[in-house]
Amino acid sequence: MKIRRIVPLAAVGVLAAGAFLPAAAAPAKPITKSYSMELLPGGAATCAEADAEGITVHTETFKASGPGKFVAKITGFEGDWDLALLNGDNVKLADGGGSNADKPQPGPTENLIYKIKKAGTYKVSSCNYAGTLEAKGTFTFSPGK
Repeated sequence: MKIRRIVPLAAVGVLAAGAFLPAAAAPAKPITKSYSMELLPGGAATCAEADAEGITVHTETFKASGPGKFVAKITGFEGDWDLALLNGDNVKLADGGGSNADKPQPGPTENLIYKIKKAGTYKVSSCNYAGTLEAKGTFTFSPGK
């Protein structure tokens, strides 16, 4: 008789525990975005100059759900474009590298890889330092990597 009562109670307990597991237990999906830019060269000493937005600077904002790997790239230009990763308070966390105004090269890329340590709002900022007008940008944030 006691076994007949225990089995249904155990089944109810398992179902109840499953219903209360946090939604965060499922792995978060990567955030990926691609975009085209048309910006004038020069004028922005850094990629963090808000008043240069749309002129020499292009900014994309995303929300990181927690720690993870951030990768950004600018392609499709000649000359020198720059990348920076900023936090929600516009504090620069990392600079990209690859293209250089002192050594112009055809088909360069600008790359940035950074390990994000906590959840929050982040901005990837691209700026045309001394390059052609058009470029393509992409970024991916992979949570937990």
